[in-house]
Amino acid sequence: MKKPLLMLAPMAGFSDKAMRKICSDMGCDIAVSEMVSAKAIHYKDSKTDTLAELDDIQCSQAIQIFGSDAEIMAEAAEYLCAKYNPDYIDINMGCPVKKISGNGDGAALMKEPVKAAGIVSAVAKSVKTPVSVKIRSGWDDSSKNAPEFAKRMEASGAALITVHGRTKQQMYSLPVDTDIIAEVKKSVSVPVIANGGINSVDDAVNMLNRTGCDGLALARGVIGNPWLFSNIRSYFLGKPLTIPTVKNRIETAEKHLKLEIQNKGELTGVRESKSVIGHYLFGLKGAAFARMKINMSESANEIFEILKFILTENN
Repeated sequence: MKKPLLMLAPMAGFSDKAMRKICSDMGCDIAVSEMVSAKAIHYKDSKTDTLAELDDIQCSQAIQIFGSDAEIMAEAAEYLCAKYNPDYIDINMGCPVKKISGNGDGAALMKEPVKAAGIVSAVAKSVKTPVSVKIRSGWDDSSKNAPEFAKRMEASGAALITVHGRTKQQMYSLPVDTDIIAEVKKSVSVPVIANGGINSVDDAVNMLNRTGCDGLALARGVIGNPWLFSNIRSYFLGKPLTIPTVKNRIETAEKHLKLEIQNKGELTGVRESKSVIGHYLFGLKGAAFARMKINMSESANEIFEILKFILTENN
């Protein structure tokens, strides 16, 4: 089996610059930003613009945009490419969250393949940057249209397609439909990235065996466990897997927090990193108490002290 392309999937509240830096260092090939609203870019919302900021990291980077107006999507893509020079512009057609899909964006576009194709075509024509598309298996069990949908996206200019093997109605519940991901792979000639339920090296190998895809998009499985990237990479290189020590986990949590503060300032960095920092502690002695204390913390120093306490408790 050939070495797969490894992608950090876009995750609201998680795949920010700090996460992308850490995952890049662990062997990620493409890191995708949090979702960026094309409409908010159109109306010059500075906070939204900040979500798209890229760092100088080792791996390729994609800025993901969402929306359902082809003209505004193309305008946003052109602006973001000119300002940040990403390696890809990724179009979200898979987000199942009500406030996104309920407005006709994200996964709602799976119900409107002609409109979706028009969006991809408009964006692809507006920029020289390769355009990728994130889709789901379909809207619900009665309309799993991902293979036909993917063909339209390729014909409209998509250079890469990521398929989440769940319907919009499933949200993030099991099972993940690997058969339909395999059908998408067979239906197009561009690279296809499989997404959904990849939380271990075994999951990664099984997904590739079942789908024949060119790569994997890792999401919740790497929150607090970015070593999943390096371990999948090691597996395909025939190298031993790494089981992170308690010290590895605490040091990486500290690094993550420092990056958040560096990027966002202490107040925002602390507030927005509490969840991800807590994930590094799962399974350790005293982790539940530590996560509670972290959620109550108001300063970086408090969190660093809690992390030191956990390190001591587990040695």
